Amino acid sequence: MTLYKNSLHTRGVCSPRVLLLGVACLSVVAGCFGDGDRDEAWNRGRSVIGPLAIKNQVVYVDTARDRVISLESFGGTISTRDYAIGRNAIFALPAPDRQHLAVITRGEEALIIGQVDEQPKLWMVNVADSEMQPRSFDIGSPFDRLALSSDGSVAIAYFSSGGFDDTSGVFRNPNEIAVVDLKSPASDSNPVLRTLRSFGAAPDGIVLSPPMVVPGAVDQTPRIFAFVLAQNTVTILDATHASTR
Repeated sequence: MTLYKNSLHTRGVCSPRVLLLGVACLSVVAGCFGDGDRDEAWNRGRSVIGPLAIKNQVVYVDTARDRVISLESFGGTISTRDYAIGRNAIFALPAPDRQHLAVITRGEEALIIGQVDEQPKLWMVNVADSEMQPRSFDIGSPFDRLALSSDGSVAIAYFSSGGFDDTSGVFRNPNEIAVVDLKSPASDSNPVLRTLRSFGAAPDGIVLSPPMVVPGAVDQTPRIFAFVLAQNTVTILDATHASTR
């Protein structure tokens, strides 16, 4: 037995006793530095949204570090990139062009010195171009669902359910939506916040049409229509002219 143990040790295999000692030492070191000036991200609960496939990449959202991480395999090697987004990601959806990732973040209320209030946002991350910075739009409420048009020009954020949300501490209006023009910069008029006429039920889903011309209309500009599906109801909204009632 002694010869066998020595043989394992000489081959670089640690005994369970040595492994336990190493773990104990690491725990002591972590305890010494745990209450220091480490980044707040280390104190957050860690969860991952994804993985999601976008062309030849795999992407996921690290909700503790507020990052979109992409992994790409080329020539037998794997390269990684990360993109900074807002606090507390809720939902992520690949765009139809398979080059962008849309991410909704809840934001954060400043509770300690050094923190800054951050509003809920929609982020568009171009994972095909590492030099391009993510774009963001203030969407007003911490929506947890998103619909994207096939041409990538319109996004609609909405709630999956109504009532009080324990996570965000916000009372959800199930009829509230945010219509975002992705081809225009963020502004006071983009996105457009709307309250739908309905019987109070949250949408089961939103389907966006491809751009189409309305026959006989004075304005022959192609429009995108949103079909808001709820129990026993369908609401149709002109998403291209979302501010028009």
